[in-house]
Amino acid sequence: MDQKAVTARIEAACDELGLNRSVAQRLAAEVLAPELAAAREQIKALSEEKERLGEEKERLAEELEQVRREWERFGKIQEEMVALLKAKTPDRILHDLRNVLNELTLLKAVAGEET
Repeated sequence: MDQKAVTARIEAACDELGLNRSVAQRLAAEVLAPELAAAREQIKALSEEKERLGEEKERLAEELEQVRREWERFGKIQEEMVALLKAKTPDRILHDLRNVLNELTLLKAVAGEET
């Protein structure tokens, strides 16, 4: 039974007994007090959760913005490296670097054998 139905039944009973509306309202409030208290607690908990989620959303938005700035910075560095090394693609830089390191290892091995 919902609050309105309970209140209506209490008011009807008070009318039959000849009690005034204020008595009916007080009785309804006492009967519904635990339910209303539980509803208030639930509203409070939901309000706190909403606030916490708002703060979390704000924190995540700031973190996302920071990641975007870093992404842009790394993109610019990559573009500079491609231009300085006159590479066709960023992947080509990595490929060429591996080749240079392999050749360096070979040169060290050959130089070590000759001495």
